[in-house]
Amino acid sequence: MTNEAETVVDDGVACRRGDQYFYVTATTTGVDRIDRNMLWWNAQWRLDVDIANVTAA
Repeated sequence: MTNEAETVVDDGVACRRGDQYFYVTATTTGVDRIDRNMLWWNAQWRLDVDIANVTAA
């Protein structure tokens, strides 16, 4: 994942599991920040996206 300056901020993995289903991982230390960023982008861009942090599962 990169920030607005195109600097790498996390080296997780994104996997497309279906037409409309993705699984995204983040590093252990970056998961909270990445989760907050994704939730913010979802709200900011008014996307029809469900984001679930399943780290504790």
